[in-house]
This record gives sequence, structure tokens and C-alpha cells, in this order.
Amino acid sequence: MGPQILVIILATISSTSFGQNIRNCSPLRLDEPQNQIAVCNNTDLNLSVECSTRDSWPSNTIAEIKCRDSWKPTTDSTANKVITVCANGNWLDTRLSLRCEEDCGWSDSVADLNDENGPWPWNVGIFTEDQVGSGNFSFTCSGTLVSSKAILTAAQCLQYTLHRQTVFLNPQDIRIYTGNFDYTSQGNASSKHIPVAKVALHGDYNPIDFESDLAVIMLKNPVKVSRNFRPICISNSKEDNDEFASGR
Repeated sequence: MGPQILVIILATISSTSFGQNIRNCSPLRLDEPQNQIAVCNNTDLNLSVECSTRDSWPSNTIAEIKCRDSWKPTTDSTANKVITVCANGNWLDTRLSLRCEEDCGWSDSVADLNDENGPWPWNVGIFTEDQVGSGNFSFTCSGTLVSSKAILTAAQCLQYTLHRQTVFLNPQDIRIYTGNFDYTSQGNASSKHIPVAKVALHGDYNPIDFESDLAVIMLKNPVKVSRNFRPICISNSKEDNDEFASGR
């Protein structure tokens, strides 16, 4: 069960004597800026924007820290969001912690069939070149998004036979498409092509009997996670990890 929503608004700010300079707060520092966002609200300035857009914020500014879209609080977080206040040069300590992780495994109902990627938003299409250098790509396999940059698939999907020799595909011979419910065609308007950076095969993969038939495709850039495109959930249970450690 995720953490309950705990919101503490610290609205009482120490008073200052007449004529005393009230210091502004420096930009709010986030523990995980790539996963979190801070929005500053100041009624005097009539502003409600990301805190990072200004070099400083005056006292009475209220900052709300939360996970970015498609990220969620970790189970050890003490709040789903944190609200703090600028008071005479300092952001008040709320004594709450917020850490974020990628949201995953979203499949609400049969209604998701009408969504861009259907009820399996972690699914991608792997297209490979019919012949090296031909420029023609055909659907070969599906893959599973396990993070914003990694796709898990079968190693046999990334090989072909040339003069009775097994040849493994290079990144430029592979195309990844998302947002395409029908993977028999890569030309749908909703499809998105994602460049491949590198391919890693299981160290014990045998192309003859397909032992340890696993491969990871690394993307050049992280994909934008959304409701219709997000990684599958992976168990953190040690028992589950031990059971499937062989990768077979």
C-alpha cells in the first residue's frame, strides 16, 4: 500500500520588526530533480510557476513538491507531496520525506483497448531490416519496456542466418515503434520510432537451442512515460528474483 497523503502547510511565519530587511529564499533544492517538480505560489507576485524559473522567492511564497508526471512516491516516503514556505530567507523544514520512482503497469479496463497502446502500455514493436543495407524493415518481435530506456525481448529476435552462420543485428539494423496497436504495420499515424543505442544478449545465450533466450535493447534517449506508454512492473521480492534468476 502506498503512503497516505500527508500535507503540512506551514503558514505561520515569524514576525519581523519595522524596518528590518526580509530576505528572499534561494531556489528550492530538490533531492531528485529528474523525478520531482516544485511549484511556487506567491499571491503578491500573482505567480504559480516552477520554482526553478526564478533566482529567488520572497517570504510567504508557498512551494509544493511532488513527483513528476508518470512518477509516483516510493513506499518509504512519508508523504505524497510536501508543502513548505519561504520564511525570511529559509524554506521551512517540514520533516517529511518524498522519493519518487517510475510509475508502471497501468491497465485500467477493457476501455483501454481504445487507447493509443491498448491495455498493454509496456508493449513495443521490434522491426528489423529484411536484408542488411536494404532499408526495408519488417515486424519481427514484440518487446517489453522495463524502464524508460530499456526493452526486454528474446535474443533470437535479434539474429539472422547468413551463409549458414548466425549473425547478430547491430543497433542501426533495429527499429523500435510504440503507440501502434497493430504491429503488422509501422506506418500508422500514432506510431513513434525510437532509435536504438546498443543491444546486450544474455551471456549464456545459445543461438542453436535458444538456451537463455534473453536480450536487452537500450534506447538512445529515455522515452516520455505517459498513461499509454509506461514500463511494466518488476517484482522487488527476493524470493521472486531467486526463482527467475536463471533467466530461462
